[in-house]
Amino acid sequence: MLEVMNDLDVDVVYKLFEECGQKPKEFLKDRYKNYVSYAINGEALSNITTSESIVHVAGLDLRANVIKNAISKDSLDLAESFKGVFDISAHKELLTVAPNSFEPYFKEYVKISKLAAYHFERHDFPYKLVGDIRHDIKKEELLALYKRFGKHFKTYIKRDLASFEDLKNVSGLYQNDRLLAYMIYQIKIDEVVIEELIYEDLKSLLVMISYALSLKSNVELKLSSSENIGRYLKTVPSLSDDLIVTINDLELYNRLFKIEAKTIKEAIDKTFKGPIYMRSYLL
Repeated sequence: MLEVMNDLDVDVVYKLFEECGQKPKEFLKDRYKNYVSYAINGEALSNITTSESIVHVAGLDLRANVIKNAISKDSLDLAESFKGVFDISAHKELLTVAPNSFEPYFKEYVKISKLAAYHFERHDFPYKLVGDIRHDIKKEELLALYKRFGKHFKTYIKRDLASFEDLKNVSGLYQNDRLLAYMIYQIKIDEVVIEELIYEDLKSLLVMISYALSLKSNVELKLSSSENIGRYLKTVPSLSDDLIVTINDLELYNRLFKIEAKTIKEAIDKTFKGPIYMRSYLL
């Protein structure tokens, strides 16, 4: 039977992670404490870890159930867990958002965003910019900059202070003690991978790329496809599907936005307009 687990059943879920060859690192985080497992006689056969986010769409803030992780011993068991997630979400959140990899488990959905990956090499980068780079950045500063950045998009994922907890590699650009840009990144053997770069203007973005290239000779920068920086740098990114979304209550959605959409796709096409900043990294 489908069981909605709680903290008392956490050992059962840990065992499933281990049997599937995964470490429950993400599962341990408080922000992913909601989960649905398909279980028989107390044995977890599949598990879907979820959290709740707020998505700003066409001037309204909508509650969204976010699917973060899914594991299973069998695809049929995982399908049962997904059914449970959708049943629960239908009574709690208006949207369900998930990485594109979970597409097979959605009945009706829309591919809502693409990931744009840019690659830079130190000897080819046309800008050699420097600035006041700092590494000790307050969460309040990160959130304030993200909010300013979000105003450039019609649709975006809202964040709070908790989403900036436990960040390891974060660097920011300051001017007169004001944070103008920050990047969250990984330093690998031969490259820097910038998972998120939030910036106030084009120059701030270029300074951060220059700084990353001072750490390693190669940089991979991940942005939303709505951020068309390639036209300034004369480079073309590699694009890949990133997120999908579905509407859990189409009737309510129509009433909120005062539309008369017959399908989920039609409703999303009518409301998710303009530049979109929704990335699986933020989930």
